[in-house]
Amino acid sequence: MAALPALDALERKLAERSYYELILLRTKDAREKVLAAAEACDARGVSFKMVPDLLEIRMGEVQMDHHLGLPAYRIKHASLTRTNFVAKRLFDLLFSAALLIATAPLWLFICLLIKLDSKGPILFTQKRYGHKGQVFEAFKFRTMVADAEKQIADVKDLNDQKGAFFKAKNDPRVTGVGKWLRRFSLDEFPQFLNVLRGEMSVVGPRPLALTTGEVEALERDFGETAKKRTNILPGITGLWQVSGRSDVSSEQRFGLDLYYIEHWSMGLDLEIILKTPFVMVFGKGAY
Repeated sequence: MAALPALDALERKLAERSYYELILLRTKDAREKVLAAAEACDARGVSFKMVPDLLEIRMGEVQMDHHLGLPAYRIKHASLTRTNFVAKRLFDLLFSAALLIATAPLWLFICLLIKLDSKGPILFTQKRYGHKGQVFEAFKFRTMVADAEKQIADVKDLNDQKGAFFKAKNDPRVTGVGKWLRRFSLDEFPQFLNVLRGEMSVVGPRPLALTTGEVEALERDFGETAKKRTNILPGITGLWQVSGRSDVSSEQRFGLDLYYIEHWSMGLDLEIILKTPFVMVFGKGAY
C-alpha cells in the first residue's frame, strides 16, 4: 500500500483476514503512524516491510528482498511464536508448582513475620498491565503500611528512577520486615500464583502498575514502541533484573526488555533464572 489507513481501520483489516505481510511503499505518513502500524502487524504475526527512498538505497543502508525483487526494510518479529509460547507456558507451570511446594515452609515463616510486624493483610494486591494491556491483580507479600496506595502522591518526589519506572530508595511507607523482604526480593514469591493463573510468566518484562503513572511515562518517553512490552506475558524476573535491578536506568530497562522480546529462547530464560538467586542473595540494586 502507498498510504496507511487509520490505526483502527488497519487493525480491523488485520483481524478480518489472514495476511502474511504488509508492504508499505514510499509514504508521507508520520513516523508515529508508521510505528503504530508496525506494532499492530507485529502483534498479529504479520510481516511488515517498507520500501526505502533512493538515497537510502544509494548509501547501502538496506538489503534486497529477493522475494519482492525490491529493496525493503523488514520489521523484526518477536521471537515468541505460538509453539514457543506453549513450550514457555508448560515450563512456567511445572517450575512454579515445584517451587511453591518446595518453599511452603518459607511462606509460613514470612506470613508470621508480616503479621507480627504491622497491621494489615499478609498479601498485597495491585492492578497491573499484563499481556496485550489486559489488567490483572498481581500478588506480593505486603512490604508497606496498609494504606500505602493512598499515599502514592506523597512520595512521587522520592522517585529514584529518572524516567518511566517508579522506585523510591527511602520510601517511608516500607515496614521493617518489608525492607528485609525487598532486600532479597522475597516479596515477589506470591507472583508464582499469578503464573499458575496464566497472568504472568517466570521470566519476562516487569508488569507496570496502573496507579504509579509508569505506563503514561513509558509511552511519553518511547512512543508506540512502548506497547511492544505487552506482546508477551510479564515476568517475575527478567533481563534487567539480573543486570543491576534498580541501579539500571529507565532507558536501559526498556532496551533490555525489547532485547529479551526480540531474542527470546528457552536458553535465555534458563540463564536468567540461574542468575536470579545470585542477584537475590547479594541484593545489588535492591530496595
